[in-house]
Amino acid sequence: MPIMALVLAFTGFLLPGAWGYAELIPIAWKGFMICQAYNASRLSRDLNLSESISVDSFTAAAIAMSDLFVGIVQFYSVAIGLYASMKAFTGGDFTTGFLLLLIATPVFVFFNGLIAGLLATSFDTAVLFLAKRTSVA
Repeated sequence: MPIMALVLAFTGFLLPGAWGYAELIPIAWKGFMICQAYNASRLSRDLNLSESISVDSFTAAAIAMSDLFVGIVQFYSVAIGLYASMKAFTGGDFTTGFLLLLIATPVFVFFNGLIAGLLATSFDTAVLFLAKRTSVA
């Protein structure tokens, strides 16, 4: 059992304070992807200036944050699924742990990502609708 305690301590399940920093993983990934897309569009010069959304606008920030919302929801869904399977493993129920890890966690992530994606899409639609009719863009 000490090996399982080391694994749990390494993954942060026994250190609840470390989970405060876990949200930085999807935030850093989304920042990297935004910079990569911005640099690719600037280097290729395929976009007309009138067609592109200014990076320092509210519209671009709202679209990026709604996409980040989906990433954070999926990240926390994975963390909850891993926690549930680790609780089953430490309780000695290996069959339930493997089922939670291999079947329930991906289904949980999929449905939470679907719901978060629908919310983010409706938010993006509202932002783009308002950006066309106001001077927020």
